[in-house]
Amino acid sequence: MTINRDILIDLYNRIPETHHTIRDALMKAARYTISNPSLSLKKCNIALSIIVRDLYEKKLHKHVANYSLRAMLSNDRFVNTIEPKRIHLLMNLVYKMSDTPAANVDYKTAKIALEYLIDIIEWYLKQLEHGEKLAHSAIDALPVENEPPYKQQPTPLFESFDDYKQAAKWFKGMAIEGDASAQFNLGVLYNHGRGVDQNFEEAAKWYTLAAAQDNVDAMYGLAVLYQLGQGVEKSYETAAHLYEKAAKMGHADAQYNLGSMYNQGQAVEQNFERAAYWYKLAAQQNNTSALNKLGFLYHNGQGVEQDYAKAIYYFQLAADLQDASAQYNLAYMFLKGRGTEVNEALAYKWFLHAAIVGHTNAKFQLALLYQSGIGVEKDEAEAKKWLLLAANDNHANAQYALGLLFTNMPSNHQEEAINWLLKAAANEHISAAFDLGMIYLQKNQIEAAIKWFKRAAFKEHVQA
Repeated sequence: MTINRDILIDLYNRIPETHHTIRDALMKAARYTISNPSLSLKKCNIALSIIVRDLYEKKLHKHVANYSLRAMLSNDRFVNTIEPKRIHLLMNLVYKMSDTPAANVDYKTAKIALEYLIDIIEWYLKQLEHGEKLAHSAIDALPVENEPPYKQQPTPLFESFDDYKQAAKWFKGMAIEGDASAQFNLGVLYNHGRGVDQNFEEAAKWYTLAAAQDNVDAMYGLAVLYQLGQGVEKSYETAAHLYEKAAKMGHADAQYNLGSMYNQGQAVEQNFERAAYWYKLAAQQNNTSALNKLGFLYHNGQGVEQDYAKAIYYFQLAADLQDASAQYNLAYMFLKGRGTEVNEALAYKWFLHAAIVGHTNAKFQLALLYQSGIGVEKDEAEAKKWLLLAANDNHANAQYALGLLFTNMPSNHQEEAINWLLKAAANEHISAAFDLGMIYLQKNQIEAAIKWFKRAAFKEHVQA
């Protein structure tokens, strides 16, 4: 993915002088994408923070210079003021990318964040009236150069690594004395590397001691380690045993995981009836994954009598509890008219809900809806933006669709077409491999064309 310089310069020139801080952050984000991607992401964060604070104060009439970006983006009242909802998703994505530890940042991440930021700014400029100035919150919260652009949101339970470190010392003292709750909590800290160096062996040790005293959370945590082979030798059998013990004690996540082992036949004989049994117990505690899986079982008639109406019932329960997979499944039911009449508007609504929280397939489905005008007004530009979001999540069909889109554009877009087709082909998309062969054949690059035709033929593409 490349950033079109002309688009960038045009956007820069359209940002009013009253908002020059956004303009400056945008250009620095663009300048450092390759040479210093971590700094580029910080600049993206600054621009985003200014925009969100400006909008927040103006829409909710509240001074928010000291609010964290995370808190503002999580405020339902503020979120409801943002249309289209894709913009809120982009804001969250830029925030998450810019919050990535510097060691894990590469130029690809910085480029994607910049692409999303450009889209956000384009939208933001349409919200401004002529002569409108930045809100005080956006000005007062401007960062000093080389300092973090906003105060970090406190982490759960403790506000910093030092707080976790003190907690680890306290838990260890109590754990050594045999306190089961302290043993479990110390295991959690080692499991996640909070206040101590991450050490799965130590986590397993303390979970084991706590589980021996019937600490149900420790049983569950230890089962997960055995299932993943972290800190202990992988053993699905041991994991299943521990899940069952914790499940019988009423642990909802253990009930769900045990149900999934029966569903998949992992360490136990595949048994959809037993899967449904444990899913139902977890569902009674509002475990959204269990509700969603129950919907699947009723949809497929596995372990229960097939019943699309009940599938919708369970998908709806989980969807209302913000389970993205259930929201996607519910949208699919409305789109196909399974267990209900076809309702394209509701299909769009639930695909959108799922996409907003990052469900990749939902992003792709939204692109298709915008392309065809099903459930929403036809909008090719919006369709392309949702395709890009799905493609950046490594969705092969979205990557292929973008490749075709750029292939049908003027020749100066051929590099982008090839780029997306290559990504789709790397994800085993057969038609992408064939189309690459055709492109290279037209370019008279015979060896490259043969390579891709062979690859497509191996996957039984008819024309190849």
